[in-house]
Amino acid sequence: MTNDELPDESINLLERFAGVFDLTYRRFLDLQKAEAQVREAQIETALEKVRSQTMGMQTSEDLSKVAAAMFDQIRMLGGDLFSCGIVLCDENKNEVDQWLSAPDIGMMPPFFVPKNLDFIHQYRYDKWKAGVELFSIEIPENKIAQHFELLFALPSLKNILDSIAAKGLSLPEVPKWEIDYGASFKYGYILISALQPFNEAHIFPRFAKVFEQTYTRFLDLQKAEAQARESQIEAALEKVRGKAMAMHNSADLTDAAGQVFTELNNLGFKPIRCGFVLLSKNSRRAKLYPAASFDYKNIVDKYEEIYLSLIHI
Repeated sequence: MTNDELPDESINLLERFAGVFDLTYRRFLDLQKAEAQVREAQIETALEKVRSQTMGMQTSEDLSKVAAAMFDQIRMLGGDLFSCGIVLCDENKNEVDQWLSAPDIGMMPPFFVPKNLDFIHQYRYDKWKAGVELFSIEIPENKIAQHFELLFALPSLKNILDSIAAKGLSLPEVPKWEIDYGASFKYGYILISALQPFNEAHIFPRFAKVFEQTYTRFLDLQKAEAQARESQIEAALEKVRGKAMAMHNSADLTDAAGQVFTELNNLGFKPIRCGFVLLSKNSRRAKLYPAASFDYKNIVDKYEEIYLSLIHI
């Protein structure tokens, strides 16, 4: 832009500069494309690490490890974060299960938050229920202190914070401002609490989709563990049934008591002793067939004698 009309010579010169800038801009677009490809590779690598952790899950307890790995990858992709979390939602419950991961603390055990604890929690829940893929809400300076006061006062979270404090650790200081991003999946949403707006928030739904696979695998493992446990219990009961069917006389009841004790131990119970107490409506005395953590066969008669002399119904 000039105040005077340019001569042809000057216009020709500008055309030559325009031609050079055409090359410059092509180079700019190529670099921009290359940078986008590099960034996409970084994002995909982060997602793949989370997928690998998911496939490596052996028990339902590994869920927290996968969640911690996911949040580590999100942090590595940039952004000034206060914390990350998983919020599991159920339309039939008045509260949500929230997992929180914070710097220097790692993944904490889940705690329970009422859906309507404040307008922030209600907003996030409503967005998930409406099926919104990606949402965000700012927590302004005049609301953030009350937000965290309500959160830290929850009994389930307070117990966790007390245990963290007992280890000499503490959460980061409450920020003066925060923006919460939520990315929905079938069972809830991942929660990213940032101290500055995250320029690439559009990647969060991709992590949410991966975590949905993780949580589906968690539920499958949980179901398999329950089935395996039920099989163990049924096998233990069958051994007790077998011992009962093998009884030839009333004295064999002692062996049955010992089998109960053995199977309970195998199932993870650690009783000092257990056994049968036989009661009669016509007597105020009880007859015991106990088993103990040592050789019950050698001492059962002694125990029976002692208990018969001490116990009155």
